[in-house]
Amino acid sequence: MQKVASLLSLLGKHDPSTLSHCQSVAMQMFEWAACMDFSEREMQKSLTCGMVHDIGKLCLSSTILNKAEPLSEHEETMVKFHPLYGEAILNAMGLAEISRVIRYHRDRYDGCGSPDGLKEAELPFLSRMLAVCDAFDEMTNRRQETSRNLNTQQALQAIKRCAGTRFDPWLCQQFNSYMERIEATRDEYLS
Repeated sequence: MQKVASLLSLLGKHDPSTLSHCQSVAMQMFEWAACMDFSEREMQKSLTCGMVHDIGKLCLSSTILNKAEPLSEHEETMVKFHPLYGEAILNAMGLAEISRVIRYHRDRYDGCGSPDGLKEAELPFLSRMLAVCDAFDEMTNRRQETSRNLNTQQALQAIKRCAGTRFDPWLCQQFNSYMERIEATRDEYLS
């Protein structure tokens, strides 16, 4: 855990917005894993994967990460490869168990865009979970002033539209059920 803490400290200094996103995704992964009755070990692994899923962005300049205008083709390519950079960093730190999850977290369920041509169940389960949590947080907690946040229902609809292409359809259903429980609990608590 000390290795992960060191990486997160570096990420926080490099790009606080990315660290905030990773923390949010990590909590989502942990809570969703608990909802799906994961073992304590798998819940911790889910949390860790969420925390370090964008660690490869350490290899990108803060100019690219915080650019307000559209990225150039070269810059887009660099950002696209951040999961591979993350895998390399995690392997170098002796965290091979989670590096494969991080490598594939931006790959699509239908196999389009995967550097290795993996699709569906060939992609690690936690990578497929992480893809959903990552996208949900990006849609609902946009950290750039030029972007508008979606509300929970809008984001869930966007995820549903991508079921079977970008995301695992079964996990989309599970995430929707999980979010309904969270919303119901919140509403009950606030009433």
